[in-house]
Amino acid sequence: MAAPAAPARSTSRRRSPAVALPDSSRIWSASCVPVLLHMLDTRRKRRQAPGRRCRASSWSWCYSGRHRAAPCCGSAQAEGQRAMRFESRKVVITGAAGVYGRALAAAFAAEGATLVLTDRDPAALAAASASLPAARVTLHATDLRDDAALDLLVAAANQGEAPHVLVNNAGLYPFIPLMDATPEEYDRIMDVNLRAPFRLMQGIGRAMAAAGRGSIVNVTSSAADVIRGNGVPYGASKCALEYLTRAFAIELGPNGVRVNSARPGFAEGSAEVRMPEGYATAIRARALLPHPNRPEDFCAAVMFLCSDEAAFITGSVMDAGGGGHINRRDGASTRARS
Repeated sequence: MAAPAAPARSTSRRRSPAVALPDSSRIWSASCVPVLLHMLDTRRKRRQAPGRRCRASSWSWCYSGRHRAAPCCGSAQAEGQRAMRFESRKVVITGAAGVYGRALAAAFAAEGATLVLTDRDPAALAAASASLPAARVTLHATDLRDDAALDLLVAAANQGEAPHVLVNNAGLYPFIPLMDATPEEYDRIMDVNLRAPFRLMQGIGRAMAAAGRGSIVNVTSSAADVIRGNGVPYGASKCALEYLTRAFAIELGPNGVRVNSARPGFAEGSAEVRMPEGYATAIRARALLPHPNRPEDFCAAVMFLCSDEAAFITGSVMDAGGGGHINRRDGASTRARS
């Protein structure tokens, strides 16, 4: 007996019920235009809010910083804001009559800072500040070895609003062979290069911590790493100052105060006495870059560390000496120069 035939399968597929799509003319009606404009305006405001990133192109980003909003990169308004990073901010600079002190004062003043400048020589300090806007400059002739004078400087700097920036720039670099250095000379170097920054970081650092913000930059040197036979006390003071930098960064960091070190290149006139030409030439020759050291190169490094652009940098050492700190060869650098 033949088996019953299997039921024939239907070749037609089961289709889902048709879904009626809305008429596009109703979606994009004129009544939706205000909603779309509101969405675009909200997005624009969010992109310009403090702490937000804004995309200027597929290859570049800008950060508006923690304290103020900034427009997208490339606009004229953004360029103007970057050029006035320290507007209405109080900046304290020691050793303001020296080579780097004068350059730092001029650079901060050009970006809108209010300056508290100090140096041991009143005449040199007045001359150094002659070209600065008088309404935004306060001068203090201070012997950094005098505790009473340091107390007066701290009180003057903290008067009113706490300083936003402290640059411990003052330093002594006498040309002294190690075995000829007297205890008095050694103490003098340590008092100015190490003890005074310690006192100022304590006194001004407290005011910054109470305000919940601030940036301290200690000017150090590659001499902290490289032994220079006629500058050992100086190098020892700078090595210790970099240690203090890290210690104060730990102490003040929880209160929003950043502490960093910056190392300049060698500049004529930055030492206390004129060095023998061969000695100065050997130091300059350590730089790996072809152009000579310029004070503005160091100023750019210090101002970056003090700006909102470095808001998450503390306890660091920035070397602006053209790579001399990594060149261990005496005389010519490892690069061939034409």
